Amino acid sequence: MNIEIKSVEPYSDFELSELERYSGVSVDDEIRKFFNEYNGARFSPSGLQGDVREDVGVSEFLSIAQILIEVQQFRFRSGYIPIALAEGGNYVVIDLVSKAVLFLDHEVEDGYREIAADVDDFVKRLIPNAEIQDDFSGMKVKSVWIDPVFLARIKSGEFK
Repeated sequence: MNIEIKSVEPYSDFELSELERYSGVSVDDEIRKFFNEYNGARFSPSGLQGDVREDVGVSEFLSIAQILIEVQQFRFRSGYIPIALAEGGNYVVIDLVSKAVLFLDHEVEDGYREIAADVDDFVKRLIPNAEIQDDFSGMKVKSVWIDPVFLARIKSGEFK
């Protein structure tokens, strides 16, 4: 992982057992290791290195306590739990059976899309947004609309 973790929260055995009760799946050693290292971790906004990064901006890992709240407020597939918040109110989730990590677009019906084979692959591919290089070569702007009031404010020097 190429991001700097700012803080991690401890979790209790009770929280973990509640998560297992909710999901109906025992949390294996790989997922326990993830929570031991990244439970509720805060870091600078980041994205995924590789082909799928284009719309997967990640802002923080959820703590188990936060996951238990999120699963009450949003309906996830059975055996799936959110592990991170993504840009635009979306989630990064893990399938506790296959171990695959998926992006969940909350505005699309069944908006799950696999982004990593497992949680280790997902974490290793996270990079700070500042290091992401978007390639817009070959793209051309066809048209632009600017609010005339906003344009007048720019021209007046209001934002200098």
